[in-house]
Amino acid sequence: MPTLLLQAHTLMHNDCDAEDLLQDTLLLILEKRSTYVNNNFGAWAYALLYNLWRNITRHRNDVVYSDNLSEYERCYHNNIEKEYDIRHSLATVSHKHRSTIGLYLQGYQYDEIAQQQALEMGTVKSRISRARKHLQSLLQEYR
Repeated sequence: MPTLLLQAHTLMHNDCDAEDLLQDTLLLILEKRSTYVNNNFGAWAYALLYNLWRNITRHRNDVVYSDNLSEYERCYHNNIEKEYDIRHSLATVSHKHRSTIGLYLQGYQYDEIAQQQALEMGTVKSRISRARKHLQSLLQEYR
């Protein structure tokens, strides 16, 4: 359990959310215990935790409330500039690469993207790789 909690903290970056994720994972482990085969329990439990995290974050819109308006405004303006640069950089990526990396950035896995776009897995991987390299070259200042 401590290892799963550490992994949950790594994924969620928030104590409360990490503990909720761990609790949901433990419930899922109990529900799915009939599917466990005597291999590696830690890896099986981590896979459940990771898949649960992926499903939660795929459809999640985080809203942060702050009483300190000046802090909010500073973060807002910094993020607006970054977001503009990212959106502008994404617009320079070719359409076929942009649609593929767009799905990847939304949290879809390679096989899901390949199925959705009726492409081979290798094509999806190369498109994402090329788009990432292009974006990295344009967004070096944010590294």
